[in-house]
Amino acid sequence: MSGFLVGRFVIGRARESSLGGRAFQLQAHALVVYQLLALLLRRRALRRRALRGLLLVVLLCVLGRRLAALGQFAAAIAHDIRTPLTSISLNVQILRRKLQLSDDDREHLDIALEELARLDRSVAEILDFAKPVKLSAEPVDVGELIETAAKGLSPVLSEKGVRLECEPALAAAPLTVQGDPMRLHQVLTNLVGNAAEASAPGAHVTVRATVADDRRVAIEVEDHGRGIGADDLPRIFEPFFTTRPDGTGLGLAICHKVIRAHGGDIRVRSTPGQGSTFTVLLPAAA
Repeated sequence: MSGFLVGRFVIGRARESSLGGRAFQLQAHALVVYQLLALLLRRRALRRRALRGLLLVVLLCVLGRRLAALGQFAAAIAHDIRTPLTSISLNVQILRRKLQLSDDDREHLDIALEELARLDRSVAEILDFAKPVKLSAEPVDVGELIETAAKGLSPVLSEKGVRLECEPALAAAPLTVQGDPMRLHQVLTNLVGNAAEASAPGAHVTVRATVADDRRVAIEVEDHGRGIGADDLPRIFEPFFTTRPDGTGLGLAICHKVIRAHGGDIRVRSTPGQGSTFTVLLPAAA
């Protein structure tokens, strides 16, 4: 509309001008044509952007449905596997207790039990991811949450030769969030465990809590390990994506799902060869 108004104004002034003539009228008409073309191109660009946005939404919906179907399929298989897996594990334990075995044979049974336990954890992760997140929310002291997780992880980190450092919160009062303590403990344990896996023996993993913006609390897990490649970084929260040969690719996906269910967010920054920092943002308790 502004193009037409400008065009009419220019044409009118050209007619009124003492210097009027065909030159001014041609300039005025050229200006109107130019503005019409610009408006048309702008509308086409808007249509193209709208079409691209629509296609993106459709692709995301299709991808979401495929991931949901894949998750349901994996959960069904995991459910069918878990019962015989538990039975095998129990029978191997009974044989280990009853049979008079040499140390070598006993070691083979111990390896079998370790592998069965690893498979059971993988099956549990698949089932956990497939289920909707149910929260029992209550005020959670973040300092106590970190301390509890640190105590539980100390033996595991000691075996890997990794030291865990918990920095005190820089706040006048204890940091408290509204959340499910068991689920938040699960997330923190997973993040610290991943940080330890990425670290070399003798390295340390740091956990700290700070006050973030707009009434949120940030929990950071920082390591100085191998880091995450630029190509892998956008995909680390995708289900079933993993760079570890023994991983299911569900640990971080579950963390992301749990934190989003709390109304929070989880972010990562990483430099290959220097380490990674995962930041969990949670709403502060009222």
